[in-house]
Amino acid sequence: NKQMQQEFIVHFPVVSDGPPPDNDDDDITDPNDPRLLVPFYALLFFEDIHHDLWIKRFVRDRVRYPEKIQCAAARIVVQLREFARTQHGQSDGKFHTMHVRRGDF
Repeated sequence: NKQMQQEFIVHFPVVSDGPPPDNDDDDITDPNDPRLLVPFYALLFFEDIHHDLWIKRFVRDRVRYPEKIQCAAARIVVQLREFARTQHGQSDGKFHTMHVRRGDF
């Protein structure tokens, strides 16, 4: 409509209005806990292609997890590699991972 066309920013929150999941540890229906189910750039639109590319490159090149999180992740990877070596006979410590989402879809 005309009002939406005139808006500077249009925000579409990503929340679920469906039934809660079977487990109690992850309530996806909480409107105060929105889930980003797509890459950030799917939610951005700039009429000027130069602005669009600049923002995406800025995020790609400058936005990083804090050092505390990076270090915690590195410690977990070391433990996973050790587990792969000792428990599964992987002399090189290689392992496979999978990101499984529960209740998001």
